[in-house]
Amino acid sequence: MVATITPLVQVATKSFWSAWIGHFAAATGGGALLGLLFAFAGRILSPPTEVLPVAAVLTLLYALREVGIVHLPAIDRIAAVPFAWRVRFGAVRASWLYGLALGFGFSARTPFVSFHMVLLWLILLGDPVLGLVVGATYGMTRALIPLFALALSPHSGSHADLLSGLAVDQRLMHLANGALMAFVAVQAAIGLLSR
Repeated sequence: MVATITPLVQVATKSFWSAWIGHFAAATGGGALLGLLFAFAGRILSPPTEVLPVAAVLTLLYALREVGIVHLPAIDRIAAVPFAWRVRFGAVRASWLYGLALGFGFSARTPFVSFHMVLLWLILLGDPVLGLVVGATYGMTRALIPLFALALSPHSGSHADLLSGLAVDQRLMHLANGALMAFVAVQAAIGLLSR
């Protein structure tokens, strides 16, 4: 993901904000589209409420997987947005396309199980408004995290050196995802038990 923000760093200062705003808007739109699609799929499929406890247990199990306690299979599609977009479309338009691809989620690598668990819950709940909000939030974070990393990283040297040094500690991210997923699983269980 970090490499995809290179166009944002490489564009001239006068083009930086148009590139970044386009990237942000496209990522938000791509995420919103993804959330809506899964929520509408849930509305059409209308899964029975009996699967909600199973989803809560599955979420907890995958939370344990994220922190390394349980070994379960996970979907980790190795994909990357094409580098050729930078050459073909120019830095500004490529940053928009990268935003759309990252926001949609399936067009770029998603190594954290929480991504797929959120999609499962969007299907089970079948609420398009929730899908829109959750999806747009996902897309925004895909656009904002690299920018915050750039802003918060003290650096000297080339942007390429900075970008190569921005690799986030995957273990820390898995722990954070696991903790959040465990929280969601417990909240879902409490909600189901209090019915």
